[in-house]
Amino acid sequence: MHKYNLLNTVEQFNSPPFAMTWNNKTRIDGTYIFRFLIGYTAMAMIDLDLTNFPTDHAMVITKLKRDLIFKLNKQREKRCRKNNEK
Repeated sequence: MHKYNLLNTVEQFNSPPFAMTWNNKTRIDGTYIFRFLIGYTAMAMIDLDLTNFPTDHAMVITKLKRDLIFKLNKQREKRCRKNNEK
């Protein structure tokens, strides 16, 4: 993945030894993203708790900040404008 300039978010936000993600025995998975997205990443983790569906994998979670998708200032302006009109 380094060839494509991708980073594993689990490695960026956690310290070794990393939790095993498959059968609690082998393999460590992660979410690979472009380097510029690290600034928009809020957290990354491996959830070892049981899920609602049968699986032999742990859940790999990466949370991105809202300002990557939404222009927060514009949404605030619209909300304030609507409230002031009432």
